[in-house]
Amino acid sequence: MIWIYDLETLNIFTGTFLNRDNRKIKTFVISEKKDEREQLFEFLKKEVTGLIGFNCITFDAQILEYLFRNPKASAADIQRYAAIITNSDENRFPDVPEWKLKIPHLDLYKIHHFDNKNRRTGLKWCEFSMDLKDIEDLPSQGKGNNWEEQVLSYNLNDVIATEQLYIRTKPMIELRKNLQKIYNIPCLNWSNTKIGSELLLKLYCKKTNKLPKDVKSLRTYRKSIKLSECIFDYITFKSDIFKEFLKQLQKTTIQNTSGDLDFCINYKGLDFYYGTGGIHASVSNKIIESDDNYLIIDADVASLYPSIAIVNKMYPQHLGPAFYEVYKHDIVDVRLKEKALKEKGNKHIVDGFKEAANASYGNSNSQFSWLYDPKYTVTTTLNGQLMLTMLAEELMDIPNLTMIQCNTDGLTVKIHKQYEELFYQKCKYWENLTKLTLEYAEYSKMIISDVNVGVLTS
Repeated sequence: MIWIYDLETLNIFTGTFLNRDNRKIKTFVISEKKDEREQLFEFLKKEVTGLIGFNCITFDAQILEYLFRNPKASAADIQRYAAIITNSDENRFPDVPEWKLKIPHLDLYKIHHFDNKNRRTGLKWCEFSMDLKDIEDLPSQGKGNNWEEQVLSYNLNDVIATEQLYIRTKPMIELRKNLQKIYNIPCLNWSNTKIGSELLLKLYCKKTNKLPKDVKSLRTYRKSIKLSECIFDYITFKSDIFKEFLKQLQKTTIQNTSGDLDFCINYKGLDFYYGTGGIHASVSNKIIESDDNYLIIDADVASLYPSIAIVNKMYPQHLGPAFYEVYKHDIVDVRLKEKALKEKGNKHIVDGFKEAANASYGNSNSQFSWLYDPKYTVTTTLNGQLMLTMLAEELMDIPNLTMIQCNTDGLTVKIHKQYEELFYQKCKYWENLTKLTLEYAEYSKMIISDVNVGVLTS
């Protein structure tokens, strides 16, 4: 049976387990007054086939493994061990790796990638985000005559919150189970990013007959990057200010991808900001509405970064053209795979291919990834910005058009209805030139503060 669980390691040890299927609850306590460890061991041995928790692989599972190794440990011993594993350096590996755990674990913390330092999130914040009614704080240690009852109540509250997060995570779990079955990759507790990278690695190794361990050691390091070597030949502009900007870029050499690219161009009263992270331009502090004469149209590039890589046959230098072949035919042709997979009843696999498609760009800028080649990163994001600028420049020639915003992978305009056909003609021309695809949406209202945008669809 599968149980959702949580452990508390204070001056008393408590373990609360909730059966996933029938919601039966079991609790166990180890303290100076009570010792239910034998019942706990018996339960784990006879009634548990799997456990679900939050941050459980590096904490709760390690506590259980400690108890298995030290069956006579006191509550104080358990508390000391818990302090060691929680207060250690964040790069400390668990004493028992996931594949060696006596009981298989599903860790919601890892699936949601909350173990990433930029996304680190505790269960309490998840409870708040899920709008749960009962969010309890950890009781003050040892206070009150009903101390054990307080801890068990808190413990159960965390288990119920974990159950709610599990319910919301089921589609992600289904994806992992299907990928695990079809591709034989142990991805149950992997983040989406890791799934994408590892699926791409598996397919690349299959194509090239290389060993994963050999490919994982590869990188392309660059002391500097000349932007003239990154900009595509078909990038052109009509206005003098953007022509001069392009010339300036072509003379520019950067040393890293974290901040060396920083420009601002004012075109027809709108500031366009360029950086290694993407383009940004927007009106501010305005409410913009459609009416009988004007439309608000949003145009976004479908799968911008993967599409740029495909149509321009890009690949990290150390991986060669074979990477492009795998990326194009086995990964990014998502729509073809989506149709085939849905017909076979494997619609969840589609998300795996989407993550693999996105993995190339994101990981090309990480020295910890086998995809690392910062020139690939810069080529992707720089040309994405320039292509969107080309589209914006072309559209801003339309009479009575307001460019509302241009961000990362698309733009939004307010346009008079009499020029709607011209708008789509210009977009089609741009699509034919870049080989990228635009997807459209119409809004009835946009509410724009300094940086945030709220939209109402029509």
